[in-house]
Amino acid sequence: MRVGRFTITEDFLCKASDYDLKKVFLDLRSYINKGRRKKQNVKNYEIELCYVQLEIALRSEQRGKSFRKRK
Repeated sequence: MRVGRFTITEDFLCKASDYDLKKVFLDLRSYINKGRRKKQNVKNYEIELCYVQLEIALRSEQRGKSFRKRK
């Protein structure tokens, strides 16, 4: 699946920076919200969002910090 300039694959999720993951997360969430307002099928976007959220959660767990927390 292609979101903006990113292709979401397992390889992409592993290699993407935190910034890229956050950008993809926000893009997907935006597509989902817009699609719901237009009563479109957004199931594929929702599935991709789950994978991105899982990667974010795994990284946060490994680092012992919240993804949104800034230093």
